[in-house]
Amino acid sequence: MGNLRIIIWIYVIHFCSLHFHVNCVRPTYQFTTKLSFIGANASGAEALAFDYSGGCPFAGVADGRILKYNCPSLGFQDFATTSPFRTKEECDGKPAPKCGRVAGLGIDYSSGGNLYTLDVFFGFFVVPPSGGAAIPVATGYNGTNFSLPNALDIDQASQYFTDAEKLFLTGNHTAIFASNDTEGKVYKYDIKTEELTLLVDGLTGPAGLAVSEDGDYLLIAEFMKKRIQKFWLTGKRANSLETLITLPGAPDNIKNCKRRFLGGVRVSKPETVEIVEAIGMMFNGVGRILETLNFTSEYNGRMVEEVQEFSSKLYLAAASSNFVGVDRDDFNHLRL
Repeated sequence: MGNLRIIIWIYVIHFCSLHFHVNCVRPTYQFTTKLSFIGANASGAEALAFDYSGGCPFAGVADGRILKYNCPSLGFQDFATTSPFRTKEECDGKPAPKCGRVAGLGIDYSSGGNLYTLDVFFGFFVVPPSGGAAIPVATGYNGTNFSLPNALDIDQASQYFTDAEKLFLTGNHTAIFASNDTEGKVYKYDIKTEELTLLVDGLTGPAGLAVSEDGDYLLIAEFMKKRIQKFWLTGKRANSLETLITLPGAPDNIKNCKRRFLGGVRVSKPETVEIVEAIGMMFNGVGRILETLNFTSEYNGRMVEEVQEFSSKLYLAAASSNFVGVDRDDFNHLRL
């Protein structure tokens, strides 16, 4: 019966998306697997990355560590740290600014598998494939420290990342949504020349970022504006910014998913900041929302920061949870 239900839903969604060109909404469901952080005394994953050689995820957690899932018997184990002031005794399981806070992860396979990461307190780092202490790449731009390095993506020898507002660190979403701050930025880092360039300024809460498959444009999630912006990198529209999609909620991390994009979205009541739905959305580069998945039953009033596809499975990260959620890839039919 369970398999039949899945087949029926896939048929309905495939027919819906191809013939009516509308967003298909999937019912709430439960994960097939949860990769727990409990054994590592950690919680609060906000970013994930995958080791293609072994297929196991890395996770940046709230106490400043990057963990690697050693499939499957050993679970999550320490892989790297970002803060120069961190000690295991003071920081493991005890989030604090001195311990660091990992908010963005990405692996550059053109450089032999270096792991690039953002720490909201300490800046932009690179971790060698062997792990250990992260090596600082940049702490600021033109003599000014970054405010809150948040999300990154990699396209061959180019790194793109956002810098948001320190107000996000307070966790006060009433103040965050009311601020209308326009200090958010996007930077480009050239791995070969080690040059850092400011690409976009004046953004309102740039919480997520993804580069297109062909490297022609970036998609930028503006949290407070509840929209996805498109910044052109090449062609006649190069260096121009346009609104791609206005969403039903506030978007966080975005991930490129085989010429489609995945994002976690926080849907709250209009009159308050209380979360009513935690959803994942798939959309394309021309602004069409392809599908919405509802994860509310698993997160119960908490936001999903990241939805990422790897090896025909979906992986979800939430800053308020002590696990990585794993489920079948219900978006797969949309890649036909």
